[in-house]
Amino acid sequence: MTNSAQPCFLAYASADLTNISGDGTAYTVLFNTVVFDQASNYTAGTGTFTAPVTGRYFFNCNFNVNVGVTTTTAMYAFIKCTSRKQLAFNLPTRNNVIGFFGVNADIGGNMSGIFDMTAGDTCIIEFHADGGAKTTSLRGGADLNTCFSGHLIC
Repeated sequence: MTNSAQPCFLAYASADLTNISGDGTAYTVLFNTVVFDQASNYTAGTGTFTAPVTGRYFFNCNFNVNVGVTTTTAMYAFIKCTSRKQLAFNLPTRNNVIGFFGVNADIGGNMSGIFDMTAGDTCIIEFHADGGAKTTSLRGGADLNTCFSGHLIC
C-alpha cells in the first residue's frame, strides 16, 4: 500500500558545516538540501520536521564528523523531539578516536529511533562536541555524508 500523503522525507547537508562545535555549543544541524519531502513537513532552513498527525515516527541520521584538534574530549548527537530527546551517539574522543585516528580524523556515525509524536510536535538533530575551541565540523555533500530522514510508521 502506498499513500502519497504519508510523511516521508530525506534531506542532507550539501556542504561541510565547519567549526560548529568543540566548546560545548549545541548545534541544530541544518540539512539544507531536500531529496524528497512527500508531505512537505520538513523545513530545510531550520532543520526541523513537524509532525502533521499524531503517531509513531522513525528517524535516522547519518553523519561524518571531522574531529579537528586533539583537545576534543567528547562528541554527542541527539535525536531531539518535542516529547523527548534520545542520546543516540556518544563518543569519547580523547583516548579512543584521536589517539587511534589522529588529528583531523573523519569519523562516521549513525543513529535512529522510534518516537511518539503529537500533531505539531517537532524533531531536530542536535550535535555538540566538548574540549576547547569550535573546531569540530560535519562533512557535507551529495553523497549523503550527513543526512536526516524520517517517516510515519503507525
